[in-house]
Formats: sequence, structure tokens, C-alpha cells
Amino acid sequence: MPALPIARMEEKAAEVADFLMAAANRNRLMVLCHLAEAGELTVNELAGLVRLSQPALSQHLARMAEEGLITARADGRRRFYALSQGPVSDLLAVLQKHFCPPDDTRAAAE
Repeated sequence: MPALPIARMEEKAAEVADFLMAAANRNRLMVLCHLAEAGELTVNELAGLVRLSQPALSQHLARMAEEGLITARADGRRRFYALSQGPVSDLLAVLQKHFCPPDDTRAAAE
């Protein structure tokens, strides 16, 4: 694979750092994991799962939507959120493989 020119590599490094900073928050990771598992959830469903107030959750959702980590669709008065396809879904698959494998017996012991 040919090396990127240094200026392009710096651009990409900044882009990746922004992407990782948007995901690198315990509450946002929990939201992303729930969306990866469920496919699509409403704000109320997410608030119950991550134990955040709706205003706090809405701030996290806005940040993740702005960064392209999640998508939103409206159905009447309800908004449904889903994990974006691409880098964020690929990243979550890797994180799940290494940190939350289905056969993880540590969770049963806690």
C-alpha cells in the first residue's frame, strides 16, 4: 500500500481523532452499543437503557448525529435513532469482539 503524503495523513489523523472523540464517552458508547444491538430505538427507549435524563441524552444524540455516528428518522412525533453504517458500525464490531464477546463469563460472575 503506498504511503499517503504527509499533509493528507495529517488531515486523516485529525478526522480520525474527531471521530474517536465523538465516540469516546461512556454514555455515548452505551447508546451506540444499544443501537447496534437493537437496530433502532426512540429517545425514551434509549433513556431507559442508559439511565440518562432526556435532556442529557438529547445532547449526546445531537453530538453523535452531527459527527455522523447515528442517523435519525421521524415517525409522527417520535424520532427513531439508528447506528450509521460504515466506520462506527465497524468499530463497534471490533470493540464487541475484544471487550464484550457473547461467551464472556465475567458478566455472569458479577
